[in-house]
Amino acid sequence: MNWHERSMNFPSNRRAPCIFFLVASLCQLPLAAADPPSLAGTWYGELNLVVQKLRLGFKIKSTPGGMLEGVMDSIDQSAFGIPLSAVQREKEQVRIEIESLGVVFQATLSEDGQELGGTFKQNGIPLPLKLHRVDRYPTIQRPQEPQPPFPYDEQEVTYRNEIHDVKLTGTLSLPRSERAVAAVLLITGSGSQDRDESIAGHRPFMVIADALARRGVAVLRVDDRGVGGSTRGTSPATTLDLAEDVLAGVRFLAGHAKIDARRIGLAGHSEGGLIAPLAAMRTDDVAFIVMLAGPGLPGSQILERQARLIGEATKRPEWFLDWNHKVQLEMFKIIGDHQDPAESRKQLDARMESWMAMIPEEQAFTSSTLRTQLEGQLDSVTSPWFRYFLFHDPAPVLRQVPCPVLAMFGSKDLQVPAEENQLAVLEALENGNNRFSTARTFDGLNHLFQACQTGSPVEYGSIEETFNEQALEYMVGWIVRHTQTDPVRLSQRRRLRRWQSRAANRESTVE
Repeated sequence: MNWHERSMNFPSNRRAPCIFFLVASLCQLPLAAADPPSLAGTWYGELNLVVQKLRLGFKIKSTPGGMLEGVMDSIDQSAFGIPLSAVQREKEQVRIEIESLGVVFQATLSEDGQELGGTFKQNGIPLPLKLHRVDRYPTIQRPQEPQPPFPYDEQEVTYRNEIHDVKLTGTLSLPRSERAVAAVLLITGSGSQDRDESIAGHRPFMVIADALARRGVAVLRVDDRGVGGSTRGTSPATTLDLAEDVLAGVRFLAGHAKIDARRIGLAGHSEGGLIAPLAAMRTDDVAFIVMLAGPGLPGSQILERQARLIGEATKRPEWFLDWNHKVQLEMFKIIGDHQDPAESRKQLDARMESWMAMIPEEQAFTSSTLRTQLEGQLDSVTSPWFRYFLFHDPAPVLRQVPCPVLAMFGSKDLQVPAEENQLAVLEALENGNNRFSTARTFDGLNHLFQACQTGSPVEYGSIEETFNEQALEYMVGWIVRHTQTDPVRLSQRRRLRRWQSRAANRESTVE
């Protein structure tokens, strides 16, 4: 659950994660406003949210008829191309509206036409904002991003998930060695992501792959379905379906001449931490798994806690947090009671007026925006992916994982809170008699394993660090130690654990 999320904290597509504030239902709206050419161009500024600053950009251009149209970009949230519904000017006074977000920006254009400063309001909440005319948006340095030349080789690879008729493309980072090497397959979090798990200007999987390849471990990172060179498949994918993509990747690695098939592991971030155990429990060919902020609790509990924590971090008012929670609970119940997506959607639509009536009278000016956001999410929350995620309990799966597990968390993670999820993961592994596993929470790190101030997702893009060096070294060291174990002993240990797990399940069934 990486980070590209909507204000009600529900996924926007089959696997989208969950965030607040500016990323909402981004519908196309008619652009109608006269504006002189001097306002056309690219504008950039930072919105001070108290807990942190959010980079915003506006791109405005003239139409042949002398009108102006444009878009807003929320750079740190990777939300680009949000249409402006109105751009108006009278002398030096400028008014920009984004109806879909409840945004009004009233500003004054400087005499030289280089600054646009004023008040940015979303749902009536005012914040100062000053924009500067720029040729392009400034970029934040990503010092950890690896630069060539590399002491390892990189191959563009393609393979298929034959079960779902999906072509998958990716990059294999291959150490230069005369002997077959161990390998790790990286699994992205929620949302359709590229092979580098690009989030808020960061490419964490590229950083992880580089660190492992330099230590002699091959790494396969793959475009998600429908991204890059990977095909979408013939049906909406659930988390369980995506586990089949991972197993196809394991088979590809096992058949590679330079990969030791007995030393292939999985490392999954966020939802990838759900997928890795689902794959590992179904094969003896996975030697170990790493769960990076992987959930130990059902999705419904994750989303409830996540909404409250992110709302508090972004200073949302208490009335909104309470209202949001009530709507969440009703949505979850309706989705659980009606397996047919069409019927779920019908029941959710029927509750819309009731939800709007729950908004306090003094906050009635927010109703239109909240209604738009809710309506934009109804298709998402009735999707097969969301239903599976909502009710999937990771514990029974973790009890059947036969290989060593490393579970890592950040103490300031607001999307998969560390304390309760680490406890749930360890309890499940212990109940499955998995004696080769460990868990660690890193102080001060967020969901992306960055050192942070609040843990809020809106911080991700403004932090230079892509993946904390201490956490990265801990993970790499653990993987290297486990891949150095004698492959024959690894295979024997996995077979023993598989037998123990099946025996325990048979006893449980008899009882």
